[in-house]
Amino acid sequence: MREYTFSVISAFKRQGTPPDMVQIGNEITGGMMWPLGDTRGKGEQAWARLARLIRAGQRGVLDALGPDQRVVLMHHIDRADKARWHLDHLLKHGVKFDVLGLSYYPWWHGTMSRLRRDLHLIVKRYGLDIIIVETAYPWTTKTFDDWGNIYDSKYHKVEAPYAHTPAGQKRFIEELFQIVRGLPGNRGKGIFWWEPSWISIKQPHDYRPGEMVNHNGKGDVMPAFGSCVENICLFNDRGEALPALRVFDE
Repeated sequence: MREYTFSVISAFKRQGTPPDMVQIGNEITGGMMWPLGDTRGKGEQAWARLARLIRAGQRGVLDALGPDQRVVLMHHIDRADKARWHLDHLLKHGVKFDVLGLSYYPWWHGTMSRLRRDLHLIVKRYGLDIIIVETAYPWTTKTFDDWGNIYDSKYHKVEAPYAHTPAGQKRFIEELFQIVRGLPGNRGKGIFWWEPSWISIKQPHDYRPGEMVNHNGKGDVMPAFGSCVENICLFNDRGEALPALRVFDE
């Protein structure tokens, strides 16, 4: 873990793009690198193993960058309502980090009022800076290719905070910024949209004929020019910026 992370960060440094922030693992609420780092119902020994993996990754980052390069270490879990369960177990094993990253997709993670409550509880209990490192909202329920979409018809009946329109998408991100900015002690540090520009490409000029990638949100092999997030991007099917994108400027 340490050697792999060291090699990746060293490559960034060699090309002149050292990272400002690094997360060790992605959405690791239930651990990572299963079965070794699987914490789901495995007891405190499993949390100790996960902590050891995280600390090894962090050491790889710090060793690669050296003492003169400031870097923010992030810990990323997938949902705010599981943060207390996860952090209470993990922190007792000596893991330290600078910022907590959270994902928020309302069709999976609940209402925005619940998110606001959970974020305030996290700040009060742990005194952590928080970034929403994954979020998105549909600007349409249409599809533009043969791929399945992450946000598809089975979620259309889930209570949605706003309409599935460009205007509704804009109102969603405006409210999310209000929630993050409103955290006590200026603990809300920002928002990342995932994935803002992965639209469907009707004429795949940038790809070799027949090139495939193995991801549509369900693990199926699909053409490289398709998209599983085309209806939750910040650009429409013609590649034009949607109103929600401008909220980041504001």
